[in-house]
Amino acid sequence: MANLKFNIRPVIIQGDDLASVISSDSDTAITYNNYYPAGTHVSTYRIEAKLALSNVTVHDDLSISFDYGGIQSVRARTTWSSSSVGYNVNKHFYKGDGTVAWEQSSDIATSFDTGDIAVAPQPTRRYTVPPNGSISIPEIKAFRWLSEAVVSDECEVFVGGTVTNVIPTYKPNGLRKNNEWKSVQELKLSTYIRTSGNWNDVGTEQVATIGHVNKGHTRRRQGGEWKQERPFT
Repeated sequence: MANLKFNIRPVIIQGDDLASVISSDSDTAITYNNYYPAGTHVSTYRIEAKLALSNVTVHDDLSISFDYGGIQSVRARTTWSSSSVGYNVNKHFYKGDGTVAWEQSSDIATSFDTGDIAVAPQPTRRYTVPPNGSISIPEIKAFRWLSEAVVSDECEVFVGGTVTNVIPTYKPNGLRKNNEWKSVQELKLSTYIRTSGNWNDVGTEQVATIGHVNKGHTRRRQGGEWKQERPFT
């Protein structure tokens, strides 16, 4: 198990800061929380780009190889909305090449969903990223969003430049506290051992090798073999 994280670079042209920036495998997105009147949350917009990612292979050393061809599609939608509040917004959604993907004039709290809008394919290249490492790839413009009103929000989003292979981890051990067993993960702690005068963290394991023979720092004897310990339950 591994996770590709493509760098996503939003450029705010005008308006509010973003609520979040998201990148996980082929999914990249930004979100806006909208307020009207000030301080009253009435809707959340998610504007996203699906990456043309295919033939993903995770190797034994947890490096990842994949084919990448830029942006596959774009989409804008509400993930939450209240009832209409009487404040109209002109929404403009542009592909990376500047062409109009979708437009609508509606209340700031009106629910909408453009669906996936296809983007012209780009040349596909094969890449390999080392475990917990990054490589350089071309940066491309994914989309531009303009929410036009008395106070407008406008942002251009660029994807690429780098892509990172993130290896998820967990902490398998438990600790007796207040007469209860709790996982060190829940307690936000870890397990350390002192070697050569230094304290070393030996309590963090890779999710990809759970239960594998002779893997990890914390192991359990099972079926005549030493296997990486599973998460504490």
